[in-house]
Amino acid sequence: MRDFGRAALHNCHWLVFCVVIFLSILYMTMHNQSTLYYAKYCLGYENISSLLLTLTPFACVVVAFYAGNRRTRGDETLHTQIDVTKI
Repeated sequence: MRDFGRAALHNCHWLVFCVVIFLSILYMTMHNQSTLYYAKYCLGYENISSLLLTLTPFACVVVAFYAGNRRTRGDETLHTQIDVTKI
């Protein structure tokens, strides 16, 4: 186990991965707590916090599917060819 720890400390990719995971957990904690605070003290309705906490992952899933479909079928709409001889 000690050898694994030493090897992990010298692996740059492993350290970057650990930092990214730590920052992700920190972001999720801050986001959830601020959403609960906003629902309870700003809106005055604590029960709506579950709805607000559900919207973020739901929006991520919807956008992921939309972006994937847009990229596969969007060649003709996103990239139009311009005939420079007519300019």
